[in-house]
Amino acid sequence: MIAWYPCYSGFITIKKENFKNLTYTKELHFFISLLGPYYTILGIDRSEVELEEVLPDLNGSEKIRDRVYNANQVITVSPHQEYKELFLILQNKILDYFPSLKYIPYEINRKKIKGISLVYPDCEAKVKGSVFSALFRPDDSFNSKTRGDTFFGFDEWLIIKKLDRNRIKEIHETLLK
Repeated sequence: MIAWYPCYSGFITIKKENFKNLTYTKELHFFISLLGPYYTILGIDRSEVELEEVLPDLNGSEKIRDRVYNANQVITVSPHQEYKELFLILQNKILDYFPSLKYIPYEINRKKIKGISLVYPDCEAKVKGSVFSALFRPDDSFNSKTRGDTFFGFDEWLIIKKLDRNRIKEIHETLLK
């Protein structure tokens, strides 16, 4: 099944290691919305395991097929540790090419939008109602553990909305509660 999402996205593989039937990758993902002037970046540490699976076919015989299962181990949501340099370079490259784009912080991306109805047949209902799903695509990464500053870019986001510094501090403190 082909799914069409309202974004342009891609990733850069930073590291890939294979151990028999297990693969570990570090990837830097970017998402640029086609619905508005927004983008975001996530570092994803992912593991994949390839397992043999025995499946009966219509003739009653059995087929052995390799099946891949993957999981996001942790999501890095800001320029942090080994992702720091590449995150900032990618952010600058995106803004060089699309100077009017605004970065959406992780905490905003994961917020649910009450009453939204998205038609994404290839994903679970629990990932459909977020800001990220509305602007970019459904993604279960938001159920993963995170590291880094989940409010990275938040001050810039509020300044763009023309809020004064005191109001920014008040909103930030409210979100931390």
